Amino acid sequence: MGLRETLSKLPPYLFAEIDRKKEEVAKRVEIIDLGVGDPDLAPPPYLAESLLEALQDERVHRYPSYEGEAELRSKAVKWYEKRFGITPDDLIVLIGSKEGIAHSIFSLVDRGTRVLIATPSYPVYLNWAIMLDAEIKTAPIVVENDFLLDPEVVLEFKPDVVVLNYPSNPTTKIAPISYLKELAEVCRKVGAVILYDNAYSEIYFDEKPPSVLEVAPDIAIEFTSLSKSHNVTGWRIGFAAGEKKLVQRLLTVKKYTDSGLQIFVQKAAERMLDDEETPRANRKVYARRRKMVSEFLKRAGYDYWAGGTFFVWVRVDNGMKFAEKLLEAGVVVTPGIGMGDGGEDYIRISLTAPDEAIKEALQRWERLL
Repeated sequence: MGLRETLSKLPPYLFAEIDRKKEEVAKRVEIIDLGVGDPDLAPPPYLAESLLEALQDERVHRYPSYEGEAELRSKAVKWYEKRFGITPDDLIVLIGSKEGIAHSIFSLVDRGTRVLIATPSYPVYLNWAIMLDAEIKTAPIVVENDFLLDPEVVLEFKPDVVVLNYPSNPTTKIAPISYLKELAEVCRKVGAVILYDNAYSEIYFDEKPPSVLEVAPDIAIEFTSLSKSHNVTGWRIGFAAGEKKLVQRLLTVKKYTDSGLQIFVQKAAERMLDDEETPRANRKVYARRRKMVSEFLKRAGYDYWAGGTFFVWVRVDNGMKFAEKLLEAGVVVTPGIGMGDGGEDYIRISLTAPDEAIKEALQRWERLL
């Protein structure tokens, strides 16, 4: 028997060439990176204190529970009740939502499982389905359909698993609850479960993003994160909540894969769930930067979208070539094709850089016009 062949089916890593060029350009101009969505804002001050306090407890140096400490899970359930008005059927702690999404796909998908993935989207969804030799259909979410997955595609393909992400990275679209209700009804009709990435639920500017569990608690598993809302992406803190059997399938995989999130990090996470001020302050900063970028794009005549998340989605002619052109000026953005089908003529701008850096990047861009 040979080694796993599905690795060879993975799409080429488009960012490798960009990274190479970035090193070359950095020799002659300072690089401004608006590509990666990694908050530049400081974590809340109480976190260092929480960590030091937790480290005094000898128990935190031992193995954590696989599903997460009871105190944190209880607080997370209460957060769901306050934020979305629902009590999840089940909830576990993750080592970041990325880990949970990957392991959840592993727990649901076998060779030949029919997986429908709305694209452009976070590459983890598609790449894990490829590695597991699933029968995959990518469904581009296009501006003509308001960046929403067309329910008719679900009816036609009849998937076992539908993978969705709203607020959407990269399109920034926030799915209305009425749409999620309609989609849930269609998924029930064809017998599909929903894997829903809600990692950007606390990064919005107008309407609050809903939870898919408000309308599909019986067929969905949802992923949320504290990493982005509290500026601690390196800490890896997330949750999976939803229909009990779906959550338990994920937990089964985790028991054979990892040993849970460190207890001292979980103790600090308890305080994050009580903290509404940090996400609120973050939104004010991102709103200011969003306004700066939007005014430039409007003045320059670009079509763009900035609904939720800390990204701006911009339509251009050939996103890959456009990103390379900006890179020559020392500005890094993400070419939309790197996020999958439907992203060919777009670039994604991240707002996770200081105001002055964003202003300088826009000035360099303007000089190219």
